[in-house]
Amino acid sequence: MPQFARRVEQRFARILVDWLVGSVGPATAARPCAEAAADIEARLRPGDVILVSGRSRFSRLVCRLTRSSWSHVAIYLGPHAARDSNQTIVEADIEAGVRLIGLTDLADCAIQVVRASRLPETARDALAAYLLARVGRPYDLAHVVRLAQVLVVAPLPVLGRLGVRGLRRADPSRAICSTLVAHALSAAGVRADVQPLMAQSWLPAGLAATLADTAPAPVDADLDFIVPGDFARLPGFEPVYDGRIGLR
Repeated sequence: MPQFARRVEQRFARILVDWLVGSVGPATAARPCAEAAADIEARLRPGDVILVSGRSRFSRLVCRLTRSSWSHVAIYLGPHAARDSNQTIVEADIEAGVRLIGLTDLADCAIQVVRASRLPETARDALAAYLLARVGRPYDLAHVVRLAQVLVVAPLPVLGRLGVRGLRRADPSRAICSTLVAHALSAAGVRADVQPLMAQSWLPAGLAATLADTAPAPVDADLDFIVPGDFARLPGFEPVYDGRIGLR
């Protein structure tokens, strides 16, 4: 790509991100959790998946396109594996990329925590190593745009199939929140048992079949197409905490 075109593309991406991260009001999934972060964190184990409903335009857009209450997902690392005991969660942020944060950084959001029941204790070191090795990687905005295009045209018989055929695997040097979590769990031996985007019951059956037929062949390729709300629906993930209800 010519240097001028690359600069234009980067400038457009910066403008788009600045607009998307703008706040548009309260979280979409009920109220933020009221309990102290320490009380919640005492319930968590390394590998727990944290579903988040934020207040930005991007969060609202993700919820609308995926027909879910959840716009973001992160994964709990725990104080022993983390580099800083106050930063125990790994997420892929649209602005900052893959980074470490604390539970208090989510205090203004509604959250739900689910736990992969099949995650063995012996695999937690592999999970932590996978996540920490990816801290600092940039966010894959291009992949999000591709997913959004497919979700927008999914209900349309002809355009939906054309959009699916255009799907490609995510950039392995980048990440979005849901693919980061899905691939980290897979590295620890926990597979999310779904076909690409088929965990969403609203997807037309014909389109789902087309997607299954045209999906990339490599192992774990389908994990590139998981969205945050899928983790609230997947078998083998048990609820641990729900900010809409309180501590269980």
